Amino acid sequence: MKRFAFAMTTILLLSLASAPPRARGQSVPDAAVDHAISGAWSLATREPDARGLIERAIDRAIDGMLPFVRGMAQGELRARTPIDRDLAIHVAPERIEVRLGDNAFATVPGRPRRMPVPGFAGETVEVVHLVRSGRLEQIFSTDQGRRWNVFAPSTDGERLTLDVTMSGALLPAPVQYRLEYRRVD
Repeated sequence: MKRFAFAMTTILLLSLASAPPRARGQSVPDAAVDHAISGAWSLATREPDARGLIERAIDRAIDGMLPFVRGMAQGELRARTPIDRDLAIHVAPERIEVRLGDNAFATVPGRPRRMPVPGFAGETVEVVHLVRSGRLEQIFSTDQGRRWNVFAPSTDGERLTLDVTMSGALLPAPVQYRLEYRRVD
């Protein structure tokens, strides 16, 4: 039974496939993104409300799966979808760094870099940061799948929208949710 559960979890993770990130919110010109998005940010919604958004997104994504598979998929998606109360972003032409909670990811823009997966010993992830259409895209790729974080600053630079998209071949629908942050520096 444990082998079957492990196999099903592995299949689910392998199924997370690429899909374009959602691009919503107000756009800031690319030349101004470094100034508009760089800084410290704090979750603007209450954490229980944010958890509820994520839970509903997971439920929509796994709706229609067999109950046994659904339970495993739900647990795995929850484990890989933390709520980051604090963000820190630094965008510069030669380096982009994003700190999500206690985990920092830094790359040369447009150049993927392999790093350990925080909290999952022995796993690695390829991370790339791109500035497009006034937004910062952070793309995580593993053998198990892909996740897009799209950070969009408001035109006044005081708010930040984070759109998250995770999708997979075995998921009936992508996991998609949006969190709002406010500037703290």
